[in-house]
Amino acid sequence: MQTPTRQEFSEPLPPRPVGTAEAVVWTGVYALAQLVVVCLTLALIALSGLGWDSLSSQRMLDLFLEMNLDQSFLVIGVSTLGSALALIPLVRWRLGGHWRERLQLRPLERRHALLVLGSVLPLSILSNELYRLCHIWLGLPPAGDTNQAVQSLSWQVSYPILVSAVALGPAVGEELVFRGLIGEGLTRRWGVPGGVCLTALLFGLAHLSPAHAIATLPLGLFLHWVYLQTRSLWAPIALHFLNNLLVISLAHFRIEGLPANHLQIATAFGCLTAIAWRLGTDPVPREDEPQRRLTGTFWNSWQTVYESWSLLAYTVAFCWSRG
Repeated sequence: MQTPTRQEFSEPLPPRPVGTAEAVVWTGVYALAQLVVVCLTLALIALSGLGWDSLSSQRMLDLFLEMNLDQSFLVIGVSTLGSALALIPLVRWRLGGHWRERLQLRPLERRHALLVLGSVLPLSILSNELYRLCHIWLGLPPAGDTNQAVQSLSWQVSYPILVSAVALGPAVGEELVFRGLIGEGLTRRWGVPGGVCLTALLFGLAHLSPAHAIATLPLGLFLHWVYLQTRSLWAPIALHFLNNLLVISLAHFRIEGLPANHLQIATAFGCLTAIAWRLGTDPVPREDEPQRRLTGTFWNSWQTVYESWSLLAYTVAFCWSRG
């Protein structure tokens, strides 16, 4: 009988995959982290402005109203960035040893980076249009959720702060939780189709407001597809960050919004599906996964035709819309 070595004793056991119940809990933790950060921030403001001996609910309310915190970017910005910083150690603790490998924080390959960059604009066009339609279908007021509040206040905020709090913070925090932790666990338990759909649903519910939740469902599906095909968490983080960056940049610099005519939306969908197809037909096989891609002369020839015409139609439609 062979005696186990010290190295075998010290090597951490692989963590149990996240199940459905735990995934729901982590979704709640994500929302709770934002609330806790906001409460701590307000408490620090009250202590610094009033002092410990002068604290009272009425004086705190008067202070916050005087500072116009109900119309300030401070609460929104602190909650998004602070929650991301709080979630990083929590996710690391849940995954245990070798957490970088389990999150698949491997470098993003150049061809994947180019495809991610090319998907930013069409994905933003489709998400923005779906968000607009959801407001119409649900009969919501023009300024009915946090997303619109951020856009309306963004021109008043310093651009570097805006980028850090609204673009980078949610991209890192949400991708760590919903792709790296929840998504990885649910796909292992329920398979790729079921796990990706469940993750996208929880990702939408985490955005709370109905219109924002529905509009983020396709975004969550595409982000997870990018994660599965690139096998690098940096890919969905980069795409999520660039998508947020585009939206807040347009709002901050008061640039006309993304085109929303039917031709542009249709060609954006074609361009995005072509990019998704290209990501799924990576010619380089990977050792850690079976070959599941559409290959062969027939598929390769039609893929080239589809990509060429989709990109041409999208470019022409975009130039025509902006001109």
